[in-house]
Amino acid sequence: MQSALTIPIVHSAKDDFKDAHIIQEKLVSIEEKRHHKIMHGFKVLSEPVPGLQLNGVSAMEINRIRDFVCVGLRKIVKVSGEEEERNAAQEDTPAASQ
Repeated sequence: MQSALTIPIVHSAKDDFKDAHIIQEKLVSIEEKRHHKIMHGFKVLSEPVPGLQLNGVSAMEINRIRDFVCVGLRKIVKVSGEEEERNAAQEDTPAASQ
């Protein structure tokens, strides 16, 4: 994986380090592990949340997962709305038969 963060850093500082490619590999590894942890955290969400706070997550990391989060939140909102509609319909049905 080529990282938008590590490539400019390592390219700019490649003359300052003996093994710049090793540093780049380590930075990419860290970024991949953080991304995996963030994605895993979203996958274990089991119910809608009124707000979402991501402590310790950089703007670049948020931008990287933005599409995934937006699609997921839209699905949660849709499912929640459908569930509310079913509940409202069930509440209305007994009253109508009396």
